[in-house]
Amino acid sequence: MAAGDSAQLERLSASAHFAWESPYEFRGRGSVWVFIDSDGRSLRVSDGGRLVKFLEAVGMDPALDPIVSRVLLHAVNDTPGVKMKSGRVFLDSRPEDVGRDAERLLQAVLELIGLRHCKYKDALIKLSQSSAGPDAPLGPRPLLS
Repeated sequence: MAAGDSAQLERLSASAHFAWESPYEFRGRGSVWVFIDSDGRSLRVSDGGRLVKFLEAVGMDPALDPIVSRVLLHAVNDTPGVKMKSGRVFLDSRPEDVGRDAERLLQAVLELIGLRHCKYKDALIKLSQSSAGPDAPLGPRPLLS
């Protein structure tokens, strides 16, 4: 499909479900998969809800943590065409674009996996700074004056 093989693309014109195991992992929690669902008229490329399940498993449940939820939604909205609904990260596609769109979705999911390490920490720092007030010093305090 990714190479544009006409026989494979023809399979998307009927109701079908496909799954592709990528070479990437949810850090010790299994492979990142890309799912393609076709109803014969439209295609949806998704993570199958696995990103949210991964975040929940590592203690970053978007349903319980409003910071994680906001950071996740902002990150999803920063990727053109990518959306999130019912715990699934997805984008809608066309048969001729499905290979490229599957790669875009995979890239977005990999960036969102990284929230656990960098963006989430940055969001926590910014939130704590904003709640400390406008006169609070930015960044860590020096050990010696």
